[in-house]
Amino acid sequence: MTRLVNTPAIDVGTPVPVADGVWRLSLPMRANPGHINSYLLAGDDGLVIVDTGHFTDETRGIWESVLAGPLARAGVSRVVLTHAHPDHAGNAHWLSERTGAMVWLPDAEHDALHRLWRGSIKQADEVTAFFRRWGIPEDQCYNILGMLKFFRHGCPPLEGETRTLADGSTLRAAGRDWRVVYGYGHTPANAALLSGDGLLVCGDQILPVIYPNISVWWGWIDNPLRDYLASITQFANLPVTLAMPSHGPLFTGLDERVAEIRRFHRRRLERALAFCNDEPRTAYESIAAVVNKPSVSPVIALIAGQVLATLAWLEGEGCIERVDDHPLRFRAVPGAMDILHARFADLADDTPADVALADADEDASH
Repeated sequence: MTRLVNTPAIDVGTPVPVADGVWRLSLPMRANPGHINSYLLAGDDGLVIVDTGHFTDETRGIWESVLAGPLARAGVSRVVLTHAHPDHAGNAHWLSERTGAMVWLPDAEHDALHRLWRGSIKQADEVTAFFRRWGIPEDQCYNILGMLKFFRHGCPPLEGETRTLADGSTLRAAGRDWRVVYGYGHTPANAALLSGDGLLVCGDQILPVIYPNISVWWGWIDNPLRDYLASITQFANLPVTLAMPSHGPLFTGLDERVAEIRRFHRRRLERALAFCNDEPRTAYESIAAVVNKPSVSPVIALIAGQVLATLAWLEGEGCIERVDDHPLRFRAVPGAMDILHARFADLADDTPADVALADADEDASH
């Protein structure tokens, strides 16, 4: 079963040892869940920094303290990004300039940082038209544009030379060889790091308490939930002794956590299917029924995006069909619930905790 590890409580700004040569550094976030875990892999050949926090003066002040301390006595050899969201990549360029270390990340994440997270605001009309087609009302588009501006500010460009963090490649750090393991669906290519002694730096691919946000986004793939569920099923087979996530405490029992996440999404899929059973529905109309979140929000694109991903999975599996095109409306097909349950036939039934989390759902995802 999933067990949270009793390392010291998350103390933002203070490096905490979690294994020989490995330190967790929790950095501040203003939004849920309140922190982002960076990992410091310290060895004689220099410090490897994994993920960099939000682009704020407060976070850079914490990094200055780390760079002046004993963990960086041999310098910084690399800055590694599991993926390019603002809470992970925000200070990558600054740290590279400050230390002389090269930034390493998957090519797909380099593209996403510039084309999507920085570039979407330049395509504002196309982005808002995309979400309007899914039923988001015009008066919510200002929230979408506000989030686009936040993403652009939070992801400074990675200017200069970077290095590719390729799937299956090996990174030497903290006296260990770490294999890069790509995960999909939350972002184009979340690069987890697996050491030979079973330590896994997860990024956002698998989190111990909350659930990674799986959203459809303009300019990206149409069915990210399909890719995510397939990806984490592969993670369940990894030889992991200790999982080190980007949000929340360290944990063990990775395979059971994967099962919990799959049951969580099965519950969402069931609710979406039931809501579309009586009459055709848009994604926007389905928000409360599927994710129990407000339909007016500064992050409406990320809230609605999760519903879009849920409906896209159902459509891809033949559980729902499109009825209208502008806006898109979906209705369940006969026998859809049987199709859905067959896709998750290997899973045990929901536990009471599964049901409570999925029904509450309000702050369950990041």
